[in-house]
Amino acid sequence: ATPADAAMAAEPAAAMPADAAMAAGPARAAAPEPAATMRAAAATAAADEPAPPALPAAAEPLPPPPSPSTSLEERIGLTWLTRVGAGVFILGAAFFLKYAVDNEWIGPMGRVAIGAALGLALLGFAEQQRPRSKPQFVHALTGVGLAVLLVTAYASFAFYALVPVTAAFGAVTLLSLLGGALAVRHRTQLILIIALLAAFANPILLSTGQDRPLALFSYLFVMTAAAIAACLRAGFGPTIWLAVLGVAGLWAGWYVRFFDVHAPPTYPYADLPPEQLTGAYFSLASRVVPLAWVAVFSAAWAGVSEAARRLQLRLLNPTALLVVSLVIAHAGLTFLLYDHRHLLGIGMIALALGSVAALRRLGKTPYLLAPLGASFLALMICARRTDEPPFALLAIECAWGAIYGAALLFREGRKLDAEHLRKAAPWAGTVLASLALLAAILLVPDWNATFALTLVVLSALACLLGFAARQPGILLIAAIVSLPGLFLAGSTRGDDANIAIAALWACVYLVGSAADFLRKRSDPSSVRLLVPSLAGLGFLAYAISHNPSAAPTMNGVYAAVVGFVDLGFGLALRRAYPDRRGPGNVFLGQALACFTAALALLHSGVSITVFWAALAALVLAAAASSRDPAWLVAGIVLSWLVIIRVFAFDTLAAYDQHRLFLNSLGREGALAPSAVLNPRALAMAAASASLFVSAWQIRKVASAAWRVVAALMATMGHV
Repeated sequence: ATPADAAMAAEPAAAMPADAAMAAGPARAAAPEPAATMRAAAATAAADEPAPPALPAAAEPLPPPPSPSTSLEERIGLTWLTRVGAGVFILGAAFFLKYAVDNEWIGPMGRVAIGAALGLALLGFAEQQRPRSKPQFVHALTGVGLAVLLVTAYASFAFYALVPVTAAFGAVTLLSLLGGALAVRHRTQLILIIALLAAFANPILLSTGQDRPLALFSYLFVMTAAAIAACLRAGFGPTIWLAVLGVAGLWAGWYVRFFDVHAPPTYPYADLPPEQLTGAYFSLASRVVPLAWVAVFSAAWAGVSEAARRLQLRLLNPTALLVVSLVIAHAGLTFLLYDHRHLLGIGMIALALGSVAALRRLGKTPYLLAPLGASFLALMICARRTDEPPFALLAIECAWGAIYGAALLFREGRKLDAEHLRKAAPWAGTVLASLALLAAILLVPDWNATFALTLVVLSALACLLGFAARQPGILLIAAIVSLPGLFLAGSTRGDDANIAIAALWACVYLVGSAADFLRKRSDPSSVRLLVPSLAGLGFLAYAISHNPSAAPTMNGVYAAVVGFVDLGFGLALRRAYPDRRGPGNVFLGQALACFTAALALLHSGVSITVFWAALAALVLAAAASSRDPAWLVAGIVLSWLVIIRVFAFDTLAAYDQHRLFLNSLGREGALAPSAVLNPRALAMAAASASLFVSAWQIRKVASAAWRVVAALMATMGHV
């Protein structure tokens, strides 16, 4: 080969990258020319050697093929039909074994052996198929095999008594642990749930009936710790809740069945040793084990919540798990120490401080209402189980509520500004309402006066909270809730102490409202006006209902006192808000109603009509002077009450006197009334005078509607 031939052979190889470069774009088209020249020179220098064949350009790597998504048919065939098939297999095997047992083909030992062999075979087959089958199929085989082994272990004692109860219990325990290991190996939560349910059923189905709390709670701790460790390792969330609920349910069952704290009888009625006449958990030493396990479980679950938060475990709310652990700690301590109030108080205060620290660190202070509510519920259940005076528990309750209330108010730090106080006030108000409810359970009906005083103190705190947060709704709710409590506490009629406490209760709301209106100049909204109005009317209703019927005069005195208070309150509001007549008119109208009732209660006969007529004339004169339509309506209503009383009562007084004269044979009554000074004449004269004076005052108003009213009143006066 000559150098010219070599150069000619190299030309096609040089032309191929040039064509590719032209196809790629003008920017890359010029690049192959120097490379072609260099390759041609190399071919000339090596003329005796054949030119190497040109290699094709390296192809770009293709993207990986997308993983095939599971179709609906595959999900139905592999998942649901597999589970249905597993269930059908279990039912078929059960029916076959039942048929074989009914015909005595297989003895007890053979039945247990068949169950064990079948369960082991299913587990072995599932492991053998694991590399080459779908996970759903393997999981179903494993779950069925584990269930068959668990049923076999239970039947070996419960049905056939082939082994002692301890051996069956141990077998179920080992199988449950095996199920947890298989769940981690196969990464399936269903197997873990089966194992955990078997572990919880084990103490129930294979119970000896003896009270051994140390063994029971140690077993539960080991089994749930293993299950929770598997959940954290495999990322299972719901099974942790199953572990917590299972322990809480078994603890509740143990408490109902075995926890007995009744004291030994003072006079034994049976010839038995004293220890057999006393509750098993009467002494504090016997409660150490349950108390310790409540603390251990609560601390363990709090630790699990922290671990789940760090691992960012899905399907599990770490804060909710922490709150549940605090709830169980509060409820467990209350149920175990309800008859030892001082120890319960110390424990509850310690738990409150720990709960505040734990939830405040996470910024979840409002969640404190959950353990607080659990404790209140437990105390409500246990409040009547002891004969001790409730004052110690009441003091503990107040200190305890103060901790929670302060934590809710200062949940974002020590600074308490107006905006934060407005947001935190409803939570603190909920604490006050809970304290009132628990005080009612502890103190009523044996300590009614103490309960009423407690309501007064809580009402004062609610007033301070509502005014500081500028939320009058808290005051209104407190007044509405505490007023029925006062009626509940004051069940005895004629008790002046109860009426004095009710007056103190009304003063709390009246003084607070006066400070809010007159000092802070708050907006006189309808909610704010309802608070003092309800306080005055509530006290009047309480005083009248608890005043003995033998002293009706005091009812009039109470009505007059409330009327004067409302009168002063209304006049003060008129001065404080001169451009707004409505707020003052509310209490002035309430004062008018109280005075009207007081006159009816303090007097009798025609004197009530006379005083009402004078009061109507005063009201209508005030209406004409102020040009206020509201007072005009009030005066008209009162005038109609006067007219109704004249014709409904006073005109019949003469007939009543005549009838009384005849029935008493002249000893009482009168045969004929006097010509002028009789009840009917006096009542009509008073009504006419009131109508004439009112018409004369109203006609001075330069308004057609007012003059029409004046004309109607003058006409009624003539009639």
